[in-house]
Amino acid sequence: MTLTARTFVSLLLLATAATAQDFGPDTCVQGFVWREAFPGDHVCVDPSVRSATASDNQLAARRRQPGGGAYGPDTCRAGFVWREARPEDHVCVTPDVRTQAANDNRAAAGRVARARGRLSAGAISRAGIDRVQVPTAVVRPPAIGTAPPRPESGSASKRGFDDQGNPYIEDVLPDGSRRREQRNGVTVIKPDGTSQFIPYSFTRANAPAPTPPQLPSSDMGWVNYHNQQLLNLITTIVKGDTAQIDLFHQGENRSVGSDPFKQIGYRMQVLNDLAKP
Repeated sequence: MTLTARTFVSLLLLATAATAQDFGPDTCVQGFVWREAFPGDHVCVDPSVRSATASDNQLAARRRQPGGGAYGPDTCRAGFVWREARPEDHVCVTPDVRTQAANDNRAAAGRVARARGRLSAGAISRAGIDRVQVPTAVVRPPAIGTAPPRPESGSASKRGFDDQGNPYIEDVLPDGSRRREQRNGVTVIKPDGTSQFIPYSFTRANAPAPTPPQLPSSDMGWVNYHNQQLLNLITTIVKGDTAQIDLFHQGENRSVGSDPFKQIGYRMQVLNDLAKP
């Protein structure tokens, strides 16, 4: 290869490397774009995810609980959870969207284009072009975090219901923070008023809900009796606090309505949540 030819090839490869890195070390591989859930969010995702993320950002205000709630002004309406594309991301989305964001964060490093190294004069030989070492730009996904464990048994625990009627167990940690455990995760409320929500990870499978047989009205006495006994147990656990029971009934009405069979299942689940040692 002549000197002129080698020079031309060198310039061509440098131009190609520059084009591949138009967006710096966070450049996505072909077929992916930046998610942009927040300014500076360069996690590479499918274009459809980016579009859905923009829509979720626009709908964020409508999905927050009016007047705030157990998690402060960012408390979501029933059916929505924080997206947590980063720990401070409190945009309210459906649970499947939060799962998508966590999966995209974990896959981020594999979707970043490799940064091309500059060709040195010694990279080209008379036999052709030597193989060039290509450094890898790694983008680490933000950590979701790990919930602190509950204090050792024997510590005072508060059991009750939040303003959505969802049961919780709340403990005071040694540093003065409050650890509130609920069905979908743990919220740590620090002494300065800031909070962090650490969601549980679930593996779900779709299955049809069982349909109980319809009994004659004359045979419903045992169902009503069983329901009342479950309510009595819940009342005992919250120490007869009528305000807590009102919150429980509000949550039950939203979740299962007045169906006595569904109430039995709901109350059994609430007891399971509240009766942990």
